[in-house]
Formats: sequence, C-alpha cells, structure tokens
Amino acid sequence: MNTFLLTSRQFYLGSALALLASVAAAQTAEPETADRVNVSGQKVGEIVKFNVSQTCQNIGVNLQEALSPQWGRYQATGQVRVDFKLAGNEVSEVRTKGGPREYSQAIKRAVRQLSCDSQQPLPENYAFMLVFVDPDQAPAERAQLAQGPGQLALLPVDGR
Repeated sequence: MNTFLLTSRQFYLGSALALLASVAAAQTAEPETADRVNVSGQKVGEIVKFNVSQTCQNIGVNLQEALSPQWGRYQATGQVRVDFKLAGNEVSEVRTKGGPREYSQAIKRAVRQLSCDSQQPLPENYAFMLVFVDPDQAPAERAQLAQGPGQLALLPVDGR
C-alpha cells in the first residue's frame, strides 16, 4: 500500500511539474508568434464652448470697432462661424467658415486681439456666429438676427 501512495504522489508531482513547464514555455514564447488584438475606433468630437461673451469681455464692442472699416468697404451681409482655441488669455488657431469671405482675414486678426481669459491653462475650443446685418433692415429683423446662443450681430456704426 505504501508503494501505491508513493506512486500516486509521484504521479501527481510529475503532472504538476509538467503543467508548470508548459505554462512557463507558453510565457516565454516570442512576441512574433503571440496573438495580437488590435483595437480601432474614432476620436470623440472635441467639446466646443459658445459662452464667448462671458470669456471675452467687450467682444461685441471690440469686434464692432475692428470690423467697421471692412463693412464700409464691402457692405456684404451674412453669417460667419468663428472657431478658435483659448488657453488662459492666449487666443490661437482662429478659423472662419461661411459668410462673406471679404471679412475673413479681418475677423481672424480682430479675434486674435480680443481680451479673453478662460482661466484654464490647457487649450479649449470656442465658437460663435458673427452676423453682418444691413442697417436698412427693419429693426425687428435686426433684433431677430442678434438673438441666439453664441451669436453676435454687428451693425455698422453709422448712426442708424
């Protein structure tokens, strides 16, 4: 009976050693032969903030003053979407989309000169709609264009 117990123990010990050896061999396999898992996806859209008038004090007045000469030259109406990044008080990556193209460079220059403070050291995305309104439109139409979140209406400074 002792012989049987000894043999059983040897069998279990041998089996355990063989199992450990196969696990160790699997762990030392070269990376080229190991299966790989590739994960793919797409970047989640970045958050865009539209509270520009809270972050950039006097934005309406500053843009009005900066863009009035272009209005006098072109007198083109329309809407322009303005996107930019803001880190602390540094404005960068100003882009315009849509609207009268005649104003694009002047808008970019004016937005770069705005006095803004996000109070965040990392860049954040901001956007707003800039609406160039004809002063000859009825006051109700002008007021309607000036409404909306993240929207600024510029009326030419000519006393109307």
